[in-house]
Amino acid sequence: MTSLENPPGKVSHFFPLTGDWKNCAGYGIKGVFDIYTQALSKVELSGPTFFAPMFQEINKFTVQSVKQDPDNYTVLLVITDGSIHDINRTIDEIIAGSELPLSIIIVGVGDADFTKMK
Repeated sequence: MTSLENPPGKVSHFFPLTGDWKNCAGYGIKGVFDIYTQALSKVELSGPTFFAPMFQEINKFTVQSVKQDPDNYTVLLVITDGSIHDINRTIDEIIAGSELPLSIIIVGVGDADFTKMK
């Protein structure tokens, strides 16, 4: 995926939809959807689908966020049109973050084989 902050043609598997790490929070359902809608016009989707690097980064992000404010809670919404290509590493990263104040929501879009996401 080409992100909002990457140069054209540079792929990133993890970035804030706002394009700004210091201002990447969406408040409430409307806030999240507003950010997502805005980002859709600025990113280009591509594959293959690697989740492990993204989950590793969200774990680090969540640890730092809780250090700043112990009441912080992270919700990662992943919208994907492809099946996971690094399932074993992804499982390891999910386990590594399982005790963090973090929820991961994965939404599969399209007709790809999403059975590994269960």
